[in-house]
Amino acid sequence: MHLDEDFPPLPSKRNSNGGNSVDSKRANPVLNAVKPKWNNRAFIMDLPTELLLLVLENFDPDQFRQTLVSLSQTNRRFHGLVMEKLYSKYASSIGSPYLFLRTMVTTPRAAEKVKTLAWSYGSRESDSDDESYGRCYHHNSKVREKYNPTVSDRGLIKNRPKAVDIPGWKKFATKCNNYCDEQEEILFAAVLMQTANIETLEIEDGPTPYQVPRWMDLIRHTASGNSFGRIHSFKHLRSVRIIRGFMHLADISPLFRLQSMRTLSLEEVMETAHDAKWNIPPCTSLIEELYLYDCLILPETLAGLVSCCRKLTVFEYVSVDANVNTQVYRLGHALQRHSHALKSLLLADGFFSVSQHYSAFWLSDSLRHYEKLTRVAVPLSALVDKTIPRSCTLADRLPACLRRLELNVGSEEPASECEPVIKHLANSSSTYLPLLEEVTISIDSIPIHFKLDWKRLRDAFSASGVAFNFRYR
Repeated sequence: MHLDEDFPPLPSKRNSNGGNSVDSKRANPVLNAVKPKWNNRAFIMDLPTELLLLVLENFDPDQFRQTLVSLSQTNRRFHGLVMEKLYSKYASSIGSPYLFLRTMVTTPRAAEKVKTLAWSYGSRESDSDDESYGRCYHHNSKVREKYNPTVSDRGLIKNRPKAVDIPGWKKFATKCNNYCDEQEEILFAAVLMQTANIETLEIEDGPTPYQVPRWMDLIRHTASGNSFGRIHSFKHLRSVRIIRGFMHLADISPLFRLQSMRTLSLEEVMETAHDAKWNIPPCTSLIEELYLYDCLILPETLAGLVSCCRKLTVFEYVSVDANVNTQVYRLGHALQRHSHALKSLLLADGFFSVSQHYSAFWLSDSLRHYEKLTRVAVPLSALVDKTIPRSCTLADRLPACLRRLELNVGSEEPASECEPVIKHLANSSSTYLPLLEEVTISIDSIPIHFKLDWKRLRDAFSASGVAFNFRYR
């Protein structure tokens, strides 16, 4: 089918009177019989609001921010449609934090639209070659120059803390107006004060001149019920992600007290001070998903983190320390509190060393009682002691509701000890694990050092309707 039969002819194919040229008529006889009225043209403003909103859904604010800005400046209708998407998420790497704060102060309607804040603060002189720097922000962001506030800007920023009557508002406003790169966290706290509908925080924590970052101090006042001026109560904040935290875990304890919190993710957090005390009582926090990646946490503190949650549905812990003789028992005892709710459990590859079979054996006995656990990703040594023949049964110790099982085999574990365990799992999964859909074995070794009859194992799992995968890492 020709394009001329589907779409109106281009302006170059029409004569000056608005009709069709002779060449156009000869090329398409249909146009001789029907002469459309080109005066009745459609404009984008004629489209219904619902259709325009569908079009705007395809514009990622991180990639098309300038396009959205241009659209918002077209007219009032586009400004109203684009505002929610344009201001729904802000990352400190894509624009001046001071200018964003000024916008929040002068435009309350824009502040109401902010749902997500991604912020990086603190000095980073030693991190210029670190690939992880800025990983939760826009990858193509350019290094920005510091904005020098005008006299008018300083007055606007100064009046806002005064209006909400926060303690020490004058000193707070002065620090905002005279911030330096190492003190951008003060701007983050000021922005948080304006964004009452904030739902998600993504923070790359850096060293600051304060003992505890100001933004956490705001949450602490709210969580404790103490008055801190007339700022909002963070009633919509549900998810917080902290990367490379310089804070102690005790400093972030207010997040566990906040009634709206449901998801907390900590990455590269090191807690090595033995005098640190976890002061959140058991079963008081409403956090349901707890992610701890590449962290080093004391056993008693780790148990306290898990115990203080009332109903954990997801728990993932990737430890950087494989020599933790006491963590196994403490963590297992704390997880027992959530046997009625836990749906996904992941423990680090290096969490259990080969010599810790005796202390890891508790995990295999306890998982059978978990009522909703559908995904388990742990080292094989955490589930069964392969040195004891009677312990080579694995399927009868896993929860009957399990659907996905991921097992990691350490580099020093011999294939002769692992093979009976995996074979038993393949042959008995249909009896003990009727809902099992997928099993994945990851081997921290090279194929020449760890050989199994993978084809026979795959056939055994297939006979039970289970997908089987293995990989060498």
